[in-house]
Amino acid sequence: MNGDTLWSKRYDYSSSNSSLCKIKRLDSGDLLLIRRYGIYQDILKLIKTDSLGNIIWKTGVGGNTDLIQINENEIALTGFSFVDQPEPEFDDLMWPTLEIYDFTNGENTFYYPFQYMNWAQGKSLTYDGS
Repeated sequence: MNGDTLWSKRYDYSSSNSSLCKIKRLDSGDLLLIRRYGIYQDILKLIKTDSLGNIIWKTGVGGNTDLIQINENEIALTGFSFVDQPEPEFDDLMWPTLEIYDFTNGENTFYYPFQYMNWAQGKSLTYDGS
């Protein structure tokens, strides 16, 4: 493995104005981050792959996005997500989103949904991870 390519894939989110990086090596595969810079908004995609690069799981947010490494196993995704609403005047609005994932033992546990109209609630993260 002295610089040999183990696998190569092109994901649907790739374009000339995208960046792709591996942010974590899991026992079961890799955790990839794709950030696409658009004319009107940025899109941040978090993708979990198997050892051959096949997508196992993915999520994403748009708008003003950020990815925060909370500790060795936890990642927070912030941005906005589209929400289909029953009221036509609110359909396809973008709502603030904070998603926290725990990748302990290679699993992805989505344990803190913080979106839509819940933004009056809060989550405080400290440097020691508490």
